[in-house]
Parts: sequence; structure tokens; C-alpha cells
Amino acid sequence: MDEFQVFRAAIAIGLWLLRGRRMLAGFAPSKVPPEPGHGDVSFWYATYCVAGLGILALCGAYYWVWIVFLPWLGGYTIVEEVEHLEDGALTTQLKRKYYSSVAGTDTQEQQPLLANT
Repeated sequence: MDEFQVFRAAIAIGLWLLRGRRMLAGFAPSKVPPEPGHGDVSFWYATYCVAGLGILALCGAYYWVWIVFLPWLGGYTIVEEVEHLEDGALTTQLKRKYYSSVAGTDTQEQQPLLANT
């Protein structure tokens, strides 16, 4: 059984217990939902949609500032480096690589990875 089935079963059992307690307490059954188009449910769907799109826009702006704008301003680029561990696992890190002309010194980016022997 996956998580969604467990969640749905818990909701069904909870509603069943709640309705039983309401009946024992003598409460009237809940009202019937309004006819389609007469409720305010569509307002909440629009609110959630706008909030979700706003969060996505903020995430995009955050990415653009840290990965595009700040490296351009600081004269470096962001590169992904993959490291092979002894047990065969791979790890990745994002690192700054400065441009040689901006740093003023040789950052060994132009040096070969393996020296000729």
C-alpha cells in the first residue's frame, strides 16, 4: 500500500468517526454544497495558483541573481565539479572559477590536468 492509500484510508476513517460522533451529539447533518458557480471555491483556486506562480518566480529570480548576475558582476563563472569517491559514489559541487584577466594572476585554469612525464 502506498502513502496515498494510507492517507485516504485515514481520512475515510476519520470522517466516519466524526459523523458518528455528530450523530450521537444530536447535531443536524451538514449543509449540501452550493450549486456549481455559486460558491467561492474558484477564488481560492485562483489564489493558490497565483501564490504558486509567485513562488516559482521568486525561485527563478534567486537563481538568476546567484548563478547569472553575481558571477557576471564579480568576473567569475559557476561550474559543476564531479568527484569520484573511493566507494564508487559521485559527489558534485558548484565552484567559482575566476577569469584570468580579472584576477590578474594565473589561477592555473589554463594548466593541463595531467603533467607529461
